[in-house]
Amino acid sequence: SDLPDPVTSFLGALCGCLLISLQITARARQVSLASATMSAKANEKGFVKTIDVDLTVRSAAPEEKIRTVVERAEKGCYIKGLLKESIEYRLNLTILPAQE
Repeated sequence: SDLPDPVTSFLGALCGCLLISLQITARARQVSLASATMSAKANEKGFVKTIDVDLTVRSAAPEEKIRTVVERAEKGCYIKGLLKESIEYRLNLTILPAQE
């Protein structure tokens, strides 16, 4: 059985933590999310220097509210809290309308 490399495992944990934090934050602020999907990638080789996260949210809520929920969720994510200052972290947010 091929084990994923440690960086891939870490990125998976980061996405899982962010998604849980997002759901909890959205519920607390009564912002309904139809769905949220996330993927992350780091620089190819050596120590992790950059992490790019792509988050796609489907929601009927106003964009401002969704952006606030995402910011709060990032602050509440323990795994993101482990990232060193030297790591360039970027979150790219795509907001789509909730499908009827």
